[in-house]
Amino acid sequence: MDSIIVELEKNKKKDIIKYDFLPTFNLLCTKYGINTKLTNNKSKINITEPTEDFDNIILKSKDKELCNKIVSFLSQAGIEIEKEDSKDNINIEIEFKVKNSIKKINTNIYINDKSKVLAKNIKEELKKLNINCNIIKNIKTDDADCKIKFTTPTEVDKKFKDEISFYISSAILNYIYNKSPLYFLKKIPEENFNTFLNALNLVKENKTETGSAEVYLDYNTIISKNSENILTIVNIKIKNTGTESLYNPRVCISINPKEIIKISGQIVPPNMLSALSVYNGEDKVGWKYAEEDWLKIGKETGKYWIEPIEDMEIKPNSTESCCFQASILQKNLEKNQLIAIDCDVEFKEQELKVSSNNKIAITILEEKEK
Repeated sequence: MDSIIVELEKNKKKDIIKYDFLPTFNLLCTKYGINTKLTNNKSKINITEPTEDFDNIILKSKDKELCNKIVSFLSQAGIEIEKEDSKDNINIEIEFKVKNSIKKINTNIYINDKSKVLAKNIKEELKKLNINCNIIKNIKTDDADCKIKFTTPTEVDKKFKDEISFYISSAILNYIYNKSPLYFLKKIPEENFNTFLNALNLVKENKTETGSAEVYLDYNTIISKNSENILTIVNIKIKNTGTESLYNPRVCISINPKEIIKISGQIVPPNMLSALSVYNGEDKVGWKYAEEDWLKIGKETGKYWIEPIEDMEIKPNSTESCCFQASILQKNLEKNQLIAIDCDVEFKEQELKVSSNNKIAITILEEKEK
C-alpha cells in the first residue's frame, strides 16, 4: 500500500499521506491532542479535532507599559487578552512594591484552584531571572485568580520589567500550549509560524556536522648518569575525529611539580615572533606561547598555554602536532617523587574542550644499598 486517506470526521474533508509516514503522522496527532482511528481495512484513518479546554486570560496591573508589553508578546502567537471578566477567564494581576528594608527581591504568587498550573509555569520561568517565587493559596474570593506581587529594595528599571514581561508571557503561552496544543498552533499567524520553521531548519542544518577530537601524548624520556637533567621529549597529537573542521586549537600543558620542570623546545615567545618564526612560503608556521608573561604564569601555576602562530584548520580525520621538551633537574627531586605532565586542548570557536587520552608519569626510584 503506497498511500492512505486521512478524513476529518467533522466535515468529511480528506487528504492523502504516504502509508510509510503513518506511524509518524499518528505520533504527531497524539502529541497535539488529535484522536486517530484506523479503519479495519487500513485504507483510511479518521481524525477528530480535540475540544478546546482553555480559559481566556485577563491581565491587570497599574504598570500599563508592562501590560502592553505582555499583550504585544502574546499577540504574536495570536493570543488576545480578554477585557471583560467572566467565570471562564483566568484573572492575572501584577503588582510592584518597594520596601527599603529588604536586600533582595521577594516574590509571592497568590493563587486559587483555577490558577495552580499557570502559577507553576510562572515560577519556573522567573527562575531564569534568578527570582524565587513563593506560591500561596489565596482564600479571598475578590482577588485575582493569580496575583504576582514583586517586593523590591528599590524601584525596578525598564530593562528588568521588560525581562519580567518576557518570562511571564512565556509562562502564559506554555500554559495555553499544554492545555490545548492544537489551539495554540492554529492561533499563530502564518508569517510567524514560517519564521519558526526557517529557524528550525537552521538548527537542523547545524546538527548535520559535529565537532570532536582526540588528544594523545607521544613521548620519549631520556635518563643519563652523565647528565644532571632528565629529558622528556613530548609530541602532542591532536586528531579531528568529527565531521567538521576544527580551528585554532589552544593547548594547556600542565606540569607537576612546577618548581623543578622547565619547558622548552619549538615554541616561540610572543615577543620573539619576528626573529624566531619558521616560514612556509610567506606564512609563519609553528606554535607560540599564548601569553606575554607566559614564563611567570607557568612558574606560578604549572600551566603553559600555547597556540598556533597563524590560523590553523584541522580537517576531519587530520592530525596536527606540537613538540616540546620537559627538562627535570635530578638533584631537586625528592625520594621516589612523581613527575606528571598532561595537557588539555580547547577550540573556542566550536566550544569544544578535550583532555589528553594519556598522561606522562615518571618516578625515579631510590636504589637500595647492596
